[in-house]
Order: sequence, then C-alpha cells, then structure tokens
Amino acid sequence: MLKIFLIGLLLSLIPLLLNYASRREYPTPPSGGAAVVLSGASTGIGYDAAVHLADDFVVYAGVRKENDAEMLRSVGKSTLVPVILDVTSQDSIDEAYVKITADAAERGIPVWGLVNNAGIMTASTVEHHDVAGMQKIYDVNVWGVLRLTQKFLPLLRAQAGRIVQISSIAGFLTIPRASGYCSSKHALESLSDGLRLELAHYNVSVTVVQPGAVRSAIFEKSQSASQAKLAEDPRELKVYGHMIKEGSTDSIMAKADTPDCTTKAIRQALMDRYPKTREVVANIDGLPAIFAHYMKHMLPDRVLDKMLLSTFA
Repeated sequence: MLKIFLIGLLLSLIPLLLNYASRREYPTPPSGGAAVVLSGASTGIGYDAAVHLADDFVVYAGVRKENDAEMLRSVGKSTLVPVILDVTSQDSIDEAYVKITADAAERGIPVWGLVNNAGIMTASTVEHHDVAGMQKIYDVNVWGVLRLTQKFLPLLRAQAGRIVQISSIAGFLTIPRASGYCSSKHALESLSDGLRLELAHYNVSVTVVQPGAVRSAIFEKSQSASQAKLAEDPRELKVYGHMIKEGSTDSIMAKADTPDCTTKAIRQALMDRYPKTREVVANIDGLPAIFAHYMKHMLPDRVLDKMLLSTFA
C-alpha cells in the first residue's frame, strides 16, 4: 500500500516539476512607468482590476457609457483613465487608440499591457439559441478580442509587453444551456495559444485567466435575459423545462468569490518575471475551480456529464 501511495505521489508531482522546469522568464514592466489597456471596466472583474492596477500602471479603462466613465473618474486616481471603448466597433477601437497613444506619449510612458476582459453571456440550449444572439456573443468574446489585440499588438511587440486574456472555466468545461458562451471561451483559449506561440520570439507573454464563479453583473444580466426570452418564447421551456429551474445557480453565486482573486491573477500575469500561461481562480459552489480542471482531464465524459447535470440542471 505504501508503495502504491509513493508511486501516486510521484506521478502527481511530475506535472508540477515539468511546469517549473519549463517556465520562461519575460521582461518586467519598465521602471519609468507603463500603460495598460483594459476592456470591459464598467463592472465586476474589469472594474476591480482597473481600480487596483492603477496603483502600478496608468490604466486606460474601456467602458461603453459615459456614466461608467464618470464612475471611474470619481475614484480619484490620476492613473485611472476611462476611455469610451466598444470592442464590437472598429471605429470605436480606432478612436480609443488615438486617445490612448496620445495620452501615453504626453505622460512619456509606453503602452505595455493589454487585458482583454470585455465579455457577455446568455443562457439557452443549442436548439433554441437564436443565431443572432450567438453571433453577438462571438462579436464581443472573440472578434472583440481579435480587433483590440490586432490594434495594439504592434505597440506591445515593440515593448516586449504582455497580454492577459480573461477567459473562464467555461473555456475548458461546457455546461448545459451555456454552449454559446462556453464555445466562445473555447475559441478564446485557442486564439490565445496561437498568440503565445507567435509572440514567443518577441518576448510578449500571453496569459489566460480562467475564473470560476466571481461576483459580477454578467451573471445577473444573463439570468434576466434568459427569463425574458423564456417568457417571450416558451418553446424552450416545454422541451427543456427539466433543466430550467428557478434559482438553480443561486447557491453557486452565493458562494462566488469577489473580483480581488481575478485582479491578483491579472497583476501577476502583468508583473511576474515568470508569468503562467494559464491561471485558474475562484470556486464553483464552494469547491476550488482548479478541481474542475482536474476533473475535465481525468474523468470520462459520461461521469463528468452526470456531475454537471446534477449541478447545473
């Protein structure tokens, strides 16, 4: 029995040792100061990150509405600069780019980091998810990341800067009635892998942050939109009513972590000499989200299916 235990312990240590041995050192932020562009800063993860990262960087915090910009200004940090930014609009990105680069030049600092945080989600089954709705998810969660990254990448490459992608455990684990959101995060994961490989030569680090349940308005908006859709068109409820239970995610959200866990991961991704390629944070119904990563890669699909259905349906 002791021999089996020792073998199991050794096998569990191998991935950790390999991860340590393969870590790579990247340039740290310039000593004279640097700027970070962050999208989706009006609420939740993005707002918390923008406010706290402004202690270390000049943060250009992208928001879509002037009211949200004013809320950020009220924080009272000169290093927290709200910028009107709609990642679904190339014109909006171009205008933000001009303002950001001009302000950074005036401050005498480089645009060194990019945090792609803007994202949306909706709840619906694959059968009843309208195509336009899923296209909207991809327009923000995938194409928005692509647009913003392509715009700022020449600056980041020239500075050997860093990119942080805010994904989700949904990037490797799909749950029922969330295929649109989950598939968009799967796409973001692959896009990020490609970026990491392509930018390795230029010492531009790419880190994917994969949160579990974090308190954010995105869940409330998704739930409200789902309820409105079901009220307007009850066909989904007739077919999939067995997995549409009122308050089914209340326990998960009641135990959700505060956004400081994601802010910590973002700061590490931007500042550590040895940034990770991926960082799983927060929890799911009280269980550390990293266990979901282990279960996804260790359990047979059918076993995992039963666990997900018992939790989310």
